[in-house]
Amino acid sequence: MLALFTGAVLCGNTAVEDVTAWVHAAPQEVLAAAGCRRSALGARVPPHPDTVARLFAALGAQALASHAGAYLARRAHPGPVAFPLAGPGWLPAIAVDGKACGVRPARTGSSRTLLAAAVHGTRAVIAERLIGPKTNEVPEFAPLLRELNEYYPTATFVPEA
Repeated sequence: MLALFTGAVLCGNTAVEDVTAWVHAAPQEVLAAAGCRRSALGARVPPHPDTVARLFAALGAQALASHAGAYLARRAHPGPVAFPLAGPGWLPAIAVDGKACGVRPARTGSSRTLLAAAVHGTRAVIAERLIGPKTNEVPEFAPLLRELNEYYPTATFVPEA
């Protein structure tokens, strides 16, 4: 189901209703690739709209971002970093940046900010943290790096206290 949701979002559907409609209207090839079950007539059946809504309600944005980041981090893993280096070479590089996302709400006057870490070269976002409305990126930087330590146990991004 997450593959179907990702396909819907990549096609520009961001509201739950739009994602549900896209999943329901997805072609048989897409449903087959996502592993949807077959009906008695052999056609692929998309998930019921109530199932889509329940899954979105059960998924937390931060949990989903963490799991997706962990998956991408395992795929982009540069391997162990050993010091001193045997010869010249590049160390794995990760860029961390914060961006405002969404539309600025008229009533509160604040926007949501997302702090993300991406791997250079592949540009895969391997960790994200949603920044609260009453704070900034600085307090969330250390937890983001601690999360990266879980993905890359052979490299230390944050010194142990």
